[in-house]
Amino acid sequence: MGGDQTRNRRREARPDDPEAAERRGARRCAPRFDTEANPADPPVTADLPEPVAEPIPAPPAIGYQDRQGLVVVEKRGPEMFGHFDITEDHLNRQGIVHGGVYATMLDAIMTSAGIYADGAARRRPAVTVSMTVNFTGRASEGRVALRSRLVQRTSRSFTAEAQATGPDGTVLAHALGSFRYSAPPAEPAAGGA
Repeated sequence: MGGDQTRNRRREARPDDPEAAERRGARRCAPRFDTEANPADPPVTADLPEPVAEPIPAPPAIGYQDRQGLVVVEKRGPEMFGHFDITEDHLNRQGIVHGGVYATMLDAIMTSAGIYADGAARRRPAVTVSMTVNFTGRASEGRVALRSRLVQRTSRSFTAEAQATGPDGTVLAHALGSFRYSAPPAEPAAGGA
């Protein structure tokens, strides 16, 4: 195809052309969380519900994300829920949460979805292989809710997606990551689940 034909095609795909806009939109990566509210699902807000599914036991605070205030609350099916409270340590020079904080928290909550995929009693360590984060909003105070979902899983790896939601319900960041298991599943404790 010659250069003139390519330029003409570009001219034809104008922003006011709904079909061209739809084609462009289909190529963009967007979070796979349903945007329409399902009455059966609890809302994902900064005020997370009390754990009603499978609570995740709190490990000793040894990791970077733990020192940053990540609290993993519960697992519901393929989803994990958690949060962190914004402190001055999370803010950049503009007075908003630094993107690296969102990346860290989303990475940790996505990894948790795979680590606890077989239940809290069968924790399986994993490491991040790759991750993409899109920053979509700003926050400077309050509680940020975190939600992740296991998208795909094999015996050696998994893919997960996550979003961070601000105190007012605004999606602040969303991510997609690939992870590799680094050890076989732990055996449940005697007399445990």
